[in-house]
Amino acid sequence: MLHHTGYWYRDAARHLHSRRALAHAISEEHRRIPDPKPEGANAAKKAYSYDTYLCPEPHEESPLEGPGTNHAQLIIDCLMAARAEFQVRRQHRVSAELSLECAREMARLKAWDDVVALLRPLWVDMSFRSEGWLDITEDLSWLLRAAAAKVGLGELVVSIDWELLNKNFTRRPNWPYDVAKSLDGVDVKSKPIVSLSNDNMTSFVSASFVFKTEEGKAGETCQAQLAVTSTAFPDSAPIVLKQLRVDFAGSLQTITLDHSIEEKTKGSMEKHNTSLAAIAIVETTGPESEDVEETERGSVLNGRADLEIKPGCTSVYEMAIPLRESGEARAASVVLNFDTDAFTLDYTIGFQAANVADVWFGPSLSKRRIPRLSSHAIHVQPKPPKMEIRRSAILQQYYANEPIELPLDIFNAEDADATAKLELHVFGEHVPALRVQVDGLEEQSVEAAKEESKFQGLTLGSIDASQSKRAVLHLSPSDAPTSYEITARVGYHLVTDPATPILQVMTFQVTIVNPFEANYDIVPRLHPEPWPSLFDFEGTSETADREDLVTHPRGLAQRWSLVCHFASFATEDLQVVEMEAKVLSCLPGARGHAAGQPDLPPAGLIIPPKSMQEVKFDLIVQKLSLDDRGPASLDVAFVLHWRRGTADPSSPVNTTTMSVPRSIVLGTEPRVLASVSYVNAATGLMHLDVTIENASSHFLTFGLSLEPSEEFAFSGAKQTTLHVLPVSRRAVTYRLLPLVRGTYVRPNLVVRDKYFQKVLRIIPTEGMKIDKEGLLLWVPPAEGQPEEEEEDEEDEVDET
Repeated sequence: MLHHTGYWYRDAARHLHSRRALAHAISEEHRRIPDPKPEGANAAKKAYSYDTYLCPEPHEESPLEGPGTNHAQLIIDCLMAARAEFQVRRQHRVSAELSLECAREMARLKAWDDVVALLRPLWVDMSFRSEGWLDITEDLSWLLRAAAAKVGLGELVVSIDWELLNKNFTRRPNWPYDVAKSLDGVDVKSKPIVSLSNDNMTSFVSASFVFKTEEGKAGETCQAQLAVTSTAFPDSAPIVLKQLRVDFAGSLQTITLDHSIEEKTKGSMEKHNTSLAAIAIVETTGPESEDVEETERGSVLNGRADLEIKPGCTSVYEMAIPLRESGEARAASVVLNFDTDAFTLDYTIGFQAANVADVWFGPSLSKRRIPRLSSHAIHVQPKPPKMEIRRSAILQQYYANEPIELPLDIFNAEDADATAKLELHVFGEHVPALRVQVDGLEEQSVEAAKEESKFQGLTLGSIDASQSKRAVLHLSPSDAPTSYEITARVGYHLVTDPATPILQVMTFQVTIVNPFEANYDIVPRLHPEPWPSLFDFEGTSETADREDLVTHPRGLAQRWSLVCHFASFATEDLQVVEMEAKVLSCLPGARGHAAGQPDLPPAGLIIPPKSMQEVKFDLIVQKLSLDDRGPASLDVAFVLHWRRGTADPSSPVNTTTMSVPRSIVLGTEPRVLASVSYVNAATGLMHLDVTIENASSHFLTFGLSLEPSEEFAFSGAKQTTLHVLPVSRRAVTYRLLPLVRGTYVRPNLVVRDKYFQKVLRIIPTEGMKIDKEGLLLWVPPAEGQPEEEEEDEEDEVDET
């Protein structure tokens, strides 16, 4: 059943073949031009001798003289039309068959260029090679070779002759199977350079590569055999290679064998169709350089051998390969270079992942199976390094906010001098900027990185045996506790063996901790200066510009005390040379500053490990404008300037900045501040001042009451009412004469908002404290009287 048009075209071509055969069978009598006046029976007999349906007359179909019908071209047209139909439907096998038939017809017409254009793609990508259709491969190759020879395609001629030398093909009678003479009689414009591979064609030559052992060590040698086998026709000419090159994937250098007739009789053995030759591998090293990588790249492995490949024979080349670099290595391919006066050919044989040629030839050419799946691969173990990387001046602990210096001594424990290079890799989260200095030479630096920083190619130069060189790695201060992993790699080679690279690696951790930890209290204090009056027009005028308000604020002011309790988490004494509090921001519409600094000894304050310290700072905050009475957020930082206790006094000072939790200041709620002043030390007379601050725009009324006590006598209103104007403050003073000394007394003082009937909390200041029951005032002891032991106190509570 005919499925599509292509089949009809193919049948038409077959019909044309039959028509051509009939045309060639026409007798000469009928091929002559007929007489214009035929007579009688002869004319009638001639008219009915041939069927001319859809065909011209016999003398026109196949005349004795002249072209006649071009049957070959008609067949080509039908075959090309059929081929196109089959290609559209992806029937590639039938399409290739039609191409071969069409090429035969083109050869009849001597259209050699068309033959090459039609068959060359099929020859390059011919599926029947791998499927074993050798007869088709052979027919196509011979036809294509004839066309290539006619058009002068020397590269194609040599490639086809190289493939047809395989004895699996049919031997062509009287054909000289000699690849060296492939271009005899072929007109080529220049000397062809042919590159072939066993990936896309079959050939008469195959190769295998076998390591004797599965593992080896860098600096030693390993035995290996390369076997090259020819399956050419027995009566074909031998192939004499100019060069043979083995390429490796991994840590081995390329091996090159050059042809030498002199090596034919040196250490070789022949038995039946197999020959074994021991090849001396010579390692050539380029000029010595301090660069280890350049030295490795300069090493080349060369050897000389008889590279004549005889038909039906196997040539085995045994060699001792020096192992230089560690790692996995395998033979990737072997390249056969065949060079003649007429052309140059390179044939590459790639080795598969699992090499099937796992046979080792012994000295007597006995075969021993190698029980390994990949006998063309070897694992090279690294040469044990004797170069040592030593850390010196190791500190017990490293701290944040201090620069870190890490000296590394590279000691040469080898028996010979070595040329070395250093690599440093620092891994961690937010790696700081790094600097490194090698043996006192110029520093190199890299910028900060997110996860990894590295120095590559740091030249250590030549290190004499039993000598060392120092590299110092500097880490910029880290703002937070973290950990870094540092890897130091020293790649080197000995001057006595420059081709073998050796690697020494050391990895260590650097953990950075905070030198200090602190907690904070911000407690209210009474601002000594009076508040501005809302009724003072000149003093509250807002005509000044913004810059003048920042310089001279005119709003409400408050005083606070920052109490810092900090401890050293170091493992050694730390020397604090300065402490300060910095107001980072006071927003919105306010400004603040820290007043005063604690007095420290001239040599600094020595803080032992795990010890707690306390320091206080006064903070002054003020609104820029009196009209702005909204609350502000205060951000403060506690700053310590310190160095290690064992550090040189001239060494740089480290700075640790610790953020204080944000506080809300300058609120509009009324505040009651209690302060005490000592009037007479002999009698213990003291003044208790109660200050009520009203930062709001409302008129407020407060009731104050102070109950009598057995601990003191007082002078002042037992009960009183206090009116506080908007944006103002008022104070009430009580004179207290304590009846006890050297202890705390508790005045039963109550401040109540008259409108809301709400009792306000009294905020203590210096010399006072507060507990659940109320306010406590400290009464100094009399002269010569010991102080009573204080009970556990509760911390003062911030008003906010």
